[in-house]
This record gives sequence, structure tokens and C-alpha cells, in this order.
Amino acid sequence: MRVLFINEASFIGGAETNLLSILRAAPRSSIEPVAVLLPWEGPLAEEIRWLGIPVGFVRYHKFSLRNPYLYVQTLWQISTWIWRTRAEVIHLNHQWLVEYAVQAGRITRRPTVCYMRGWKEDAFLATHSKWLSNVNTTIADSEAVRRLLLDWSIPSSKVVTIYSGIDTQCYEMAYSTGKLRYSLGITQETPLVGCIARLAPEKGLEDLLQAALYVAKRISDVLFIFIGSDESHNGTYRQSLENYATKLGIRNKVVFTGFRKDIPELLQELDVVTLPSHTESLGLSVLEALAASRIVVATSVGGVPEMIADNQNGFLVPPKQPRALAQALIRALELSPERRTEMSQKARQSSWDFDIQTQVSRLEVLYKQLVDSSSLGSPRRGFLSERRS
Repeated sequence: MRVLFINEASFIGGAETNLLSILRAAPRSSIEPVAVLLPWEGPLAEEIRWLGIPVGFVRYHKFSLRNPYLYVQTLWQISTWIWRTRAEVIHLNHQWLVEYAVQAGRITRRPTVCYMRGWKEDAFLATHSKWLSNVNTTIADSEAVRRLLLDWSIPSSKVVTIYSGIDTQCYEMAYSTGKLRYSLGITQETPLVGCIARLAPEKGLEDLLQAALYVAKRISDVLFIFIGSDESHNGTYRQSLENYATKLGIRNKVVFTGFRKDIPELLQELDVVTLPSHTESLGLSVLEALAASRIVVATSVGGVPEMIADNQNGFLVPPKQPRALAQALIRALELSPERRTEMSQKARQSSWDFDIQTQVSRLEVLYKQLVDSSSLGSPRRGFLSERRS
């Protein structure tokens, strides 16, 4: 099945990491990625080209009665890619471009699927629920997201939960290179707490800095490693975090690495992994940490509790509560060797339900159902008439 993928960003965050995992696993299935459409050049485009998959660039113009031509031009660009690649399915990797995917699907008479990646998305749904209702299938990447969609009256027959997956074996088999600790000039005994996330306010990183202050008072040699890019904010948000750490008096306890490709190896050097998000549909970095047998401390938001059972394979804390986060981090860092081994084993085992091959197999079934049931008849309504209604 020939599938054209559309992604709304060209940096690499959680949604993009999952997209790359799907593309890498596709050769072991009947899925043939024929192209990926992006808004601009960037790290994601480089990774996709390295996989040998064509990359296209589309500028997305909003509809305007004053100048509808630019909107039509956007839809024509997408449609041309679909016709040129003979794609049978349109796969939107993130919900933000759902209007364009639906319209292009109508023009080309191709079925469209849309991954809904976001838990607290009421503002988006208030303006886009109509478009999601017109997607052939909306994929929720957690049960929490599925419930949200149903609350917004998206037809249940058009919603399916398919968890985002990772190559669990890649993380299980990774080994520590020691590069991180060597670059920091620290020994194996120095406690390291890592946060692997795109640098963005919704990730709760200010909460983590406040928690770091409390943890450092108890464990004086602890270091906090922030792994992730600030590409969406052009470096300004990272600078504000560094300034905040300085204000708290813990700048020497905080390290920002930027974007890293060697996540499986880096995880082996971390004692604890944390994700203090305010909102999270699933949280791929949590899943990666579990697969790497790391102790995880995360906020109980969105689909995170679907991966972590508190005090069994990790620790859950309420969002926006730095003291509770600090207490859980201290607890994780001070686990006895026996308890740490027990929780690490449970962490690894719990990740097996989220293997990328399971996700791809479910996508494969979904695509086939849509292709088999799709009709080449005329669209129900013209795209401009519905856009104006």
C-alpha cells in the first residue's frame, strides 16, 4: 500500500520521532512510504532522505475570501504529490494540518487518516472538530486522547486507538559509551537525572528546575541533563530556562545538550529519567526510558498512566507540583539496589506492548480496510463550498 505522509513541522520532536520509526519499520510490512510532505527544510528532512524516501515541501496558506488562490494553490501542491506518487492513502502525522489533508483527500478521492497527538487540545478541537469528523479515520495515540475526541462528538466509528511505538530492541540492546559523563568530567557515581523532551513550556521544564533546587539540597552532587532542541523557539526558550536556573542558584546543576541522535546510548548513562509535562498524549521519551530499563518519574497526564503504574515500573506525580516531583526524584535516586533492579525489569517488560512493529501492523490493517472500502466516485461536496459554509 502506497502511503503519502504529511507532517506539520521539520524539527524532530516526539511525533516526528515516531514518524521516523514508522518509516524505518515499513519495509517489514506491506506499507510503502512514497513521500513525506514538510513545510520547510530541517533535521527531519535530512533523516527522511537518508532513508531513501522522497521529501516534498508545501507552503500552507489559510483560506481567504479576498485571495482564495493561495489556499487553492496549497491544495493543488498536495494533490499533485498524491497523484505523482500514486499514493493510495494520505497519512497526516499530526492533527494541525487536518483541514488540508481532508480537502486533498476529497480532490484526489483518497482515504485520509490523521494521528491526534495531544491531550489538552480543546482550543484546537473547538475550531477543527468539523474537519476531524470528515477524516476517514482519526487515530488516537492513547485512550486518554480517544476519550477527548469522543467528548468532542467525533464519531466513535471513525476513532481508533493505536499507540505510538518504538524499536524496543534498540533500547534494550544499547550500551553506555560513557561519552556523556566523560564530556561532563564526572564519574559513574555522580547521580544523573535526564529529561528528554523538546524544549517547550508545556513540557513543565520550569517545574523541573524548581524541583532540581529541592533535590540538590538533599543530594548535593546530582546533575540534571536537559536533552532536546529549542528549534521551535529559535533558542529563546532555552535561554530563558538557563536564566531561570541561574536565578534559582542551580546553574551549575543543569546541563543543556541540545538535540541528540544517540538517545539509546545516553539513556544507559542516566540514573533517572523524568518527564514533568503539563500535557502529554503519550510521551515517547517515557516509553524509550522504560525500554532502556530506566527508572521513570513522570506527571500523571494524558496517556502517561497508560504506560506507568505508580510505584511498580515507575513513579507518577501530579502536574505543576515541583515539590511532589522533587520528592519522587529523591525517592527514585535513593532506591535500594534490589528495588531498583525489580523496577527496572518491570519497566523493560512494560515497554513490550509498545513496540513499533505492533503499531505498524495495526496501521497496515487500517490502511487495507480503507483502501478496500474507498470509492473513486465524486466527492460529496466541492472543497471550496464546504470551506465557505
